[in-house]
Amino acid sequence: MDQQIYNYLLKTAKSNNHLKLYKIIQTLGFINLPSSRLTFRHYLVRTIVGQQISTKAAESIWKKVEIVLKSKQKISKKNLFLSLRECGLSERKANYSTAILMDETIQKLSKKKLLLMDLDEYKHMLTSFHGVGPWTVEMSRIFYLGDEDILSEGDYGIQVAHNRIFPLEKISKDFYQRYSPFRSYICLYLWRSLNLDI
Repeated sequence: MDQQIYNYLLKTAKSNNHLKLYKIIQTLGFINLPSSRLTFRHYLVRTIVGQQISTKAAESIWKKVEIVLKSKQKISKKNLFLSLRECGLSERKANYSTAILMDETIQKLSKKKLLLMDLDEYKHMLTSFHGVGPWTVEMSRIFYLGDEDILSEGDYGIQVAHNRIFPLEKISKDFYQRYSPFRSYICLYLWRSLNLDI
């Protein structure tokens, strides 16, 4: 995040009388979009690992999965599936992950190529895989590609934070459109606001 983006978000919050959000942005200060160093397919698998389980459990399973993924031995689809199951993935998640890991198109996609796709093309490509829905698409746009303008209105944490800050306003893309083209930063502020006493 640079000063210009920070000032834009503060100014937008203030001009719209979003005083709680304005205070949160002020309190938290500059905030940066994280950028994953994983390959795209490994990032997607990590996201699938973390679906509907605690952060602690996801980290524990991911460490085991990473060992499997770092193995330089050629591994068959069946053996990959079994190895993922041994790491603690459910049958469904192991199937989803195996399909992604074995897909040749996904293997060839660099960040540069992914950034050249428009959002609809990107979403269609990813959601063609079982286990990848809108939330995974949004998380990968924010945390893998560093897209600055994604609002994950379906994310539970975002919904909780929004309801705390704007109890009388229904969460929607229209409501947060005024913060475009930097809505990914707004997501980060909303998530982090959950640890603040507001």
